[in-house]
Amino acid sequence: MNDHWTIASSLLGSALIGIAISLMLLLNGRVTGVSGIVNGILKEKSRPEIVWRLTFILGLIAGGLVLRFLMPGSFGLTSEFLRQNF
Repeated sequence: MNDHWTIASSLLGSALIGIAISLMLLLNGRVTGVSGIVNGILKEKSRPEIVWRLTFILGLIAGGLVLRFLMPGSFGLTSEFLRQNF
């Protein structure tokens, strides 16, 4: 596990999130909120609406899987961590 937290990595991550949210608002006219997107999948009737919402959710899942594959230590709650700390 990587225990090296820096203010720079936090600022970079926050900036990326801010850019993604801003792009969603500018390009799609919608505020990014996962609960609202999932709710739209369940209640929406329009196929294009459902497609972009599903794509967004699948992208979140795929991003997590890619990160897990490329940097397995980035997910800190491993069984070893739990044994040592709890």
